[in-house]
Amino acid sequence: MKTATRILALILMLALCFTFAACGGGSDEPTATPEDFVPPDPQDETLTWGNISVLVPKGFELSYGLPGDGTDKSGCIVMDSHDLRRYCIVQITDKDTIDNEIAIAVDESEAVDIEPYVTGQKTWTGVCYMDGEDPAYRIFSEVDGHYFLIKSLKFDFNDGVMGKILESLTYVEG
Repeated sequence: MKTATRILALILMLALCFTFAACGGGSDEPTATPEDFVPPDPQDETLTWGNISVLVPKGFELSYGLPGDGTDKSGCIVMDSHDLRRYCIVQITDKDTIDNEIAIAVDESEAVDIEPYVTGQKTWTGVCYMDGEDPAYRIFSEVDGHYFLIKSLKFDFNDGVMGKILESLTYVEG
């Protein structure tokens, strides 16, 4: 019986370690990311949809509009051309909607706050949670006086691709 209890305890500890490793954790100090930032590739492309200008990295594509509504100019989706479950939904919205989206993630999963993520002049905050076996994020930042909400799946802040996308975001008057 002691062996079964020890094995169960070990499995639970490993699960917690993987959850925190995938979602971050740590101090409240903003994270400087220059070493994580990957410069744009000549084949990267900056595209505009509605009021959003975003860099679409090589190997990714831009889907116009929000899920279920390809005409909605308040958002777009940057997705991996080879893995359509690896995506980043970008949406211009208000603070109440952001608070609601984060509350939904917390209610539906074991979401944890992430430490602030800094890209250039932007500081991103929000939560990380697991969607099956994949890390998912709901983060936001104020960009050029407008709130950007990011909902992503299977992105790693340390691979540089997310940093390129987040750093590139600008609000385009139109």
